[in-house]
Amino acid sequence: GLPPVEIAPALSVFDFIYGLPPVEIAPALSVFDFIYLSNRKVYGSLIGGIKETQEMMDFSIKHNIYPEVDLILGKDIDTAYHNLTHGKAKFRYVIDMKKSFD
Repeated sequence: GLPPVEIAPALSVFDFIYGLPPVEIAPALSVFDFIYLSNRKVYGSLIGGIKETQEMMDFSIKHNIYPEVDLILGKDIDTAYHNLTHGKAKFRYVIDMKKSFD
């Protein structure tokens, strides 16, 4: 393969870096190089963007796939937190804000 490329000295020149080459030819760099040496931020997403999220929502509606949640009122947050920290929660807790203030 190709030898690693030292990219850290060039980081201050770029306004942004969008994507990286395949791992086999990727430059030798670290998160430290991005953040501290060049005063830059690293952004990413594990779930995709708006388009992918909308496609997932459309698919779930079309196939009647809905999340299993435990709908709670604001007054029940302490109980929900206790259940979460003690492994007793079966589903994701969702706070019904409208009913909590009625």
